[in-house]
Amino acid sequence: KFELRFNNIERYLRNPFRLRLFKSALVISVAVHWFTCMVNLSTQYTSKPGVWVGVNEFEEKLNLFKYTRLLYWVSTSMIGTASNPQDILAVMVSLVVFWGGLAMYFTLCSNLVTIILNMNLPQSEYQKKKDMRATYMKELQLPLELRLKILDYYEEVNKITQGVDAQIFMQSLPYHLRQEVAFFLNEKSLETLTIFNSSPLPFLTAVIMRMKMTICLEGDVLCIEGDLGEEMYLVSSGQLEVFKQGMGKIGTLEDGSIFGEGLMMIENGRRNATVKATKACTLYSLSKAMFSERNTAYP
Repeated sequence: KFELRFNNIERYLRNPFRLRLFKSALVISVAVHWFTCMVNLSTQYTSKPGVWVGVNEFEEKLNLFKYTRLLYWVSTSMIGTASNPQDILAVMVSLVVFWGGLAMYFTLCSNLVTIILNMNLPQSEYQKKKDMRATYMKELQLPLELRLKILDYYEEVNKITQGVDAQIFMQSLPYHLRQEVAFFLNEKSLETLTIFNSSPLPFLTAVIMRMKMTICLEGDVLCIEGDLGEEMYLVSSGQLEVFKQGMGKIGTLEDGSIFGEGLMMIENGRRNATVKATKACTLYSLSKAMFSERNTAYP
């Protein structure tokens, strides 16, 4: 039950490593407490009660001072520096405490190593991929400025995804869970659009399932006024500015904003404004071809 409760709590934490350290410390504290209680009980049956652990032999009841003294003796016994036991029972208790302490020491070291390795694993994997990308771009003889921009892009992707490949993550889920994740991310925003107001649920589901995540950096131009509009975008996080020739900045797009949706119903429609990211952004895009395919299937 103890392990199950910790596992249930761990599921809701973004970074569970501190909880795991706390759990290891708690287990050791409980074990030391039980060793202390065992020693207290055993002192009643030795030839010189309490003497070999450094407590008053007439002090029969377990009070704070006696418990603290016994706790000190157990702690020092675990590292092999406690006072000498007086008889066979005391020797046996000392051995149990010593070997129990040794087992806990190795268990703690093993747990700490595992926790530390798991903490550094995502960063190590990311660094390995980063080095491979840098080497490949150097072989392609890409300009330094472009190489740095690409590395900045992957840095932002790693920051957002925490080292998890979003596409692989989604593909690894069964279809019904992919639906739930996609609905959670996009449903409310899509329902505000006029073109989706009267759409049946199967159509809305098909559209949401075909949206792809896009990440852009500060300063990236997502679309240019006059270009063919082949995609619509939903802003999940970040900020973008909208510019129009002869008018300058005409608006700002933030979390939950959608743009380009009007072009989904127009053949060879062109962008009527330029959109530029002022912060790193996460967006979800839907191509016109994919929208038309779904629109044909659900007229």
